[in-house]
Amino acid sequence: KELGKTEAWLAEQERGFLGDTAKIKRELLLDWPRSTERSVFNEDQLEKIWQFVREPVTSMKVNGYLIDFYETPDVNVNYIMSCDVAGGLNRDNSTLTFVAPDDFRVVADFRNPKIDTDSFYNLIDSLMKIWFRNAILIIERNNYGLNMLQRFMKDRIIEPRMVREKRISPGTKTMTDGFVVKRKTDNIVYGVETTKKTREEMFDLLLEIVEHDYDKIISKKLYDDIASLETKKNGKIEHA
Repeated sequence: KELGKTEAWLAEQERGFLGDTAKIKRELLLDWPRSTERSVFNEDQLEKIWQFVREPVTSMKVNGYLIDFYETPDVNVNYIMSCDVAGGLNRDNSTLTFVAPDDFRVVADFRNPKIDTDSFYNLIDSLMKIWFRNAILIIERNNYGLNMLQRFMKDRIIEPRMVREKRISPGTKTMTDGFVVKRKTDNIVYGVETTKKTREEMFDLLLEIVEHDYDKIISKKLYDDIASLETKKNGKIEHA
């Protein structure tokens, strides 16, 4: 419009880019695209998510840390509290995301690269015991998360609300009346483990969410994480 051109002129120019949203933004609108050639998600997918990203409506201060909420918190809801524990060494974020149990939309989130594991433990403890006494807790069972899991497993208030799964181990061989008998054993495992297999499953789920449930992501923090995902030369998906 500043150049005195019409919408019809713009539409004609766009046709020359064959629907490539990233090129249209860069070459015509001087708007640097969010995606790159190695991005997992293209410009159209990121644009769909961005339309639903919103600012927090309120922030709850707990133990000196702010939890951003994108809707008014309801202390009676069985929120799914999912957390990833880092070391507080300013290299990776310790994160906490509240997910609604009815449609899995993001309700609140927190991330901090400097919070130490003890402070993060106390933050989750306060949220689970004081503020959200019906919430369900999921912790990634990584190096730092394992210690936190073991501490919460001994907590009679929080343990019943921790996500766990029953695993059947291959079993052990024992002698019974002169015969070798193989017995399988049931183990209860708390939290979520990230292995090569589960990592692939998680990214498959993320692809489905971005394609069909992009309106539930809401958080700019999560949007930035998703937009920065790249497929490396070895085929592995990681942050840029």
